Amino acid sequence: MRLWAFDHLRLASIFVVILFHAMVGYNANVHWWYVSDSGGTVRYTTFLSVVDLFLMATMFLVSGFFTAKSLLKVRVDLPYVTARAKRLLLPGYLNLLLLCPLLFFIPTLPEFSLATLWQEYWLTWKTTISLGFEPVKAGGYGFAHHIWFVELLFLMTIAVGLSWPLWRRWLQAEQDSFITVVIKLFGLLVLAWGLTFVPVMLGFKGHDWQSYTGLLVVQPVRLGCYLAAFMMGVYFYTLHQQMSLGRIALACGVAVLASWIMFKAIGLAMYVVGLDPWANKMLTASSRVIFCFGYGLIFTFIFWLFLNRDIPWLRSVHDLNYGIYLMHLVYVVLMQQILLIVDWPVMLEVLLITAAAFALSAVSTLAYRNVQSHWSAHRG
Repeated sequence: MRLWAFDHLRLASIFVVILFHAMVGYNANVHWWYVSDSGGTVRYTTFLSVVDLFLMATMFLVSGFFTAKSLLKVRVDLPYVTARAKRLLLPGYLNLLLLCPLLFFIPTLPEFSLATLWQEYWLTWKTTISLGFEPVKAGGYGFAHHIWFVELLFLMTIAVGLSWPLWRRWLQAEQDSFITVVIKLFGLLVLAWGLTFVPVMLGFKGHDWQSYTGLLVVQPVRLGCYLAAFMMGVYFYTLHQQMSLGRIALACGVAVLASWIMFKAIGLAMYVVGLDPWANKMLTASSRVIFCFGYGLIFTFIFWLFLNRDIPWLRSVHDLNYGIYLMHLVYVVLMQQILLIVDWPVMLEVLLITAAAFALSAVSTLAYRNVQSHWSAHRG
């Protein structure tokens, strides 16, 4: 039986990502965005901070759930890797090469006439490509920042798939008892904490990015939560077939509470023996893990409880979710630039930008699909 809640959760998460990016341009505390409105406010800072804690981890959890079916049934070999690369990386890199230059070009639109727009776009493209996809302004984003999720999801899928014999007993529920489920979830939370603690000890902060060759960028402090969330999604796929929602939710609650108690106890013990710097960093890492999975699992189970049903008019939209995620940012920045000429209430502009970016991204994805199908038919 299909678990529709995860389809709806994935789509809702993408919508919140778009809303998040729409709000960023109106936040007075953000100085690195492409378009900033002079009427910015700090009122959305708390909302953005809370959402930023768990939103992408939730998307990795959902991705793990949908990846589990192939991991359980398909051998991870060269054809599988090639298929995943075509599915994830090809559209991502096309987006990076053709659409991402627009993010730097759109804010300069008022400076050019219609006759020079095309030439200036390609000038922006050549300039940014020559910089190796690194940020082109102080504190700004590089191109690869906008497909990091795609690249990381691809790498996680392949890495977990290749090491599946090691993880099979842990991530595949085979008549697991309630206590076994709690222990496995607790283990994933400890894994997330361990992989978070190391970069915190190395001096990384939660928002820091680390670039590799300019094409792969990650946030080291968040990487552990993303990997554990992906693996938890894989486990949920097999678990939901043999255990009720209520028992799964209770097991998650017990695991989160047990890990919180353990982390606090370790932190207090470190303070007692005089390891204050280590204790501070340990508690920083544990707080990030607890908040990330606490909020993320609550968000997940709300959908699981109330929206685990087929909604016919959303079926076609579910098929477009990946393209919507890839394309939305250009439309967000474009709408932000256009709305600089008006002085409407900030929340009205944010909602308008979100709705327009979502709709335009869906239409663009449909157009891309049609071109791709015609090209494939022509080749055949």
